Amino acid sequence: MRVVFLILFWLAALVHLYGSFVNNKRIRNATKWLILPSLLGYYMFSVSTPWWLVIMALLFCWVGDLLLMHKKGFTLGGFSFSFGHFCFIAIFLPQIRLAAVPWYTYLLLALVYGPTLFFLLRSLKAYASKRTFVAMCAYMTVNALMNAMALMQLISLPCLATSLVFAGAVLFFASDAMVLVVRLHRTKELWRQHFLVMLTYILAKFFIVQGIILLSL
Repeated sequence: MRVVFLILFWLAALVHLYGSFVNNKRIRNATKWLILPSLLGYYMFSVSTPWWLVIMALLFCWVGDLLLMHKKGFTLGGFSFSFGHFCFIAIFLPQIRLAAVPWYTYLLLALVYGPTLFFLLRSLKAYASKRTFVAMCAYMTVNALMNAMALMQLISLPCLATSLVFAGAVLFFASDAMVLVVRLHRTKELWRQHFLVMLTYILAKFFIVQGIILLSL
């Protein structure tokens, strides 16, 4: 079953990416809801004892996916994804040893994510209501915190598994940044808008889950 779910995941992902590349909304909507459930099935059959936090993280993100398929679900989708990020943070914490994290790591995180968030959100402020803007700031801050925890986990326990998790976290951040641009900044072009968003998102989810599986072995 593990292989079956993995094949189903990549089939759904590739068809969805094709639909995104040709900008076919019908194909995108028909496949998007399959991606995370099949990845969850892959996780469930890859470990001896599935961790409820991983299950909850994927379920929250799946609900976020479904909500983002509707224009009025943008803010609620962000809240659902935020809960998913908090679950991921809780998953990373047991591996983090603060004594192993150099002080300059915090400076590096501040210098990378601080300006990125500032300029991204400032460029989108004029295109969102005050309520939506506040929600975006909160959500992207949580996303950046998840990235920080993934990096600290990598530093505390350097291996292929934590490297995959951190790569996935960075791709997740990039995907969410592009989502905001695509949804709000109508005048700004992104190559194959939904394709880039979903390519980084799908790889992000797979890398994070695969890393967690490796850590469980």
